[in-house]
Amino acid sequence: MKSLFIITTLFFVVHFSNGQSSNNGLVPDSSYFVFTADIGRITKSMPIKDMNDYPFVQQMVKEVTGYNKEELTLEEIGMDLSGSIHMFSGIKQSFSFHGFSMPLKDQLSFLKNELVPLEFRTALKNENVAYNERRLAFIHGNTFMMMELNWKDYLFEEVVDSIFDANHWERPYRWGGYEDYEYTESIPIEEPMEYETEEEAVEEYDESIEVEEEYEYPPAQMEDDYYEEKEDMYEKYERFLDSVMESRIPKITEAFISSLKEGNVLSKTDKNYASTQTQVADGSIYLNPAIVDDNRNNYYYQMQNPLLGGMNRFTKETWQSGYINFTKTGLTVDWNTHGEERFMNVMKAGMNSKFNENLLSYIPENTQGFALYNMNGLGAYEAMKASYMPVLDESEKPEYLLASAIWSTLDELVDEEAVFDIYSANMFVTYNGLQTMMLERTTYDYDEETFEYEEQTENYEDQVPIMTFGVYTEKAYLMEKYMKAWRAYDDIGMEKIGDYYRFDKGPIGGTPYYIAIIDNIILISNDESLMKNNLKGYGKEAISGDRYKAAKASQMFYANMNMEELPKDFKTLTTNQRERDFFESMKDKTGNAELAMKGITDNKQTIQLNYTFDGKYKNGAYYMMDIMNTIFERTNN
Repeated sequence: MKSLFIITTLFFVVHFSNGQSSNNGLVPDSSYFVFTADIGRITKSMPIKDMNDYPFVQQMVKEVTGYNKEELTLEEIGMDLSGSIHMFSGIKQSFSFHGFSMPLKDQLSFLKNELVPLEFRTALKNENVAYNERRLAFIHGNTFMMMELNWKDYLFEEVVDSIFDANHWERPYRWGGYEDYEYTESIPIEEPMEYETEEEAVEEYDESIEVEEEYEYPPAQMEDDYYEEKEDMYEKYERFLDSVMESRIPKITEAFISSLKEGNVLSKTDKNYASTQTQVADGSIYLNPAIVDDNRNNYYYQMQNPLLGGMNRFTKETWQSGYINFTKTGLTVDWNTHGEERFMNVMKAGMNSKFNENLLSYIPENTQGFALYNMNGLGAYEAMKASYMPVLDESEKPEYLLASAIWSTLDELVDEEAVFDIYSANMFVTYNGLQTMMLERTTYDYDEETFEYEEQTENYEDQVPIMTFGVYTEKAYLMEKYMKAWRAYDDIGMEKIGDYYRFDKGPIGGTPYYIAIIDNIILISNDESLMKNNLKGYGKEAISGDRYKAAKASQMFYANMNMEELPKDFKTLTTNQRERDFFESMKDKTGNAELAMKGITDNKQTIQLNYTFDGKYKNGAYYMMDIMNTIFERTNN
């Protein structure tokens, strides 16, 4: 859908503001994802005249308006640059949808845009609404909304199946379909499909289709006749299905439009979403997966995963929100997980753990990026059991009771303390740039006389990403036992060199990788110099200063990435010339990203991303516009 591509670009352009409008937009209820950009104070963050100067903005306005003038401005689109623009995805019982809404300043000018389908323009001008089977456009007040509708075909197939079954007609069988299972409740579409007789149902959907009173197969069939009858059966089924859909889809669509006209929008029906729109931010994100679960039948999921199916009910109050703000030196993103107090108590218990400082000594000062993960797994498990097991036991719902029974059985069979001692959640990973390594590859020489292939092995040099993974566990000796066992096999391509083990072929480019067990630390890396020279850590060459302090004080998760060398690294790793040119153009548009857990309250957990750009820009908005313009220029060359 070209219009959605254009509006996505426009969305990022108008994103760069510093205020929050009171306009909550036209977002349908049952939307589970909404991305909102406020454009109310855009001129205070980045003047419109500055934005109009970018080539990609000129091209976007040209595609939206269809104008072919030398200079174009965002104002010519006809939208109100003091409101908010929304992109959303949602789900109803009969269909899913995704689209956008935006405030209008000049409705007549806007309706002339290429963004609006030509066949919709007259209806929108006269009736403020236009739709076909797959697309809907709607104007309410000064807000324009357009979306694509994706129908759940199986619901209409259910109706046709019932007609065929009642008349004892053969019908197609769908392997793995819903009919393989006996559901505890059906999923109706927006208007129940009720009829007194199957004959009346058929007549309702297509009067031209005659109902066969009785169908009998001949006692014997020739093969050609058999396939001909199968083909006739499929054609007959499709005729009925088309008739049902042609009858029901307009009614469901009109009911959906009426609901919007009556004010059934997300800001009025969902207090959680409404709360995200009161937060002062350049952009906001709302994500609520529970809405998807509410509009689908979970019987199959629960039968396949009885434990998770029962526990799933406890996470229905869990939803996500995010807030994006541009700063003088970059941007920040605050990502929140909202949930009930019991769920947050589990997360708090998981955070009750300190990161082992000895692991930090294996992160070099010159690393390009590293991530830490530290969680009190046993504490989180015990908190979960204390919070949720009583609720399961006291329930009368079969899926809850089954989940409790399975959980209790596992709890008796497994020593949780021993498990969490072995599988420690105290670990790190680093990316230390590229390194030239000697690699081995196999080629084949073809003999045209004997028609045989001869295998040849040759060595060559190449650049390889250097990665190191480390984990702290008091049961590290178990890994040593496995190393000894693997070493006893002759064909595994492994040898012990001093205090570490070398494997001939690793997962990164087939280069050798190494494993070392030092005290209670297990190291896995393709960096030979680490094994030869730094098995006790990097000492004074390990990370220090602010990065060390932030890593040491981190709770649960922390990551830091210096992107200065990334464009050069990516350029080295690719052979595609267009990609190489793109990465070359990005070498002066880098920065540093820091991601950290900021804390947990009784109803919210927050992770924050801080991105600081390199180079001189007025603020994060100008930096992002430069990035977008570079992408536009490289992809259009």
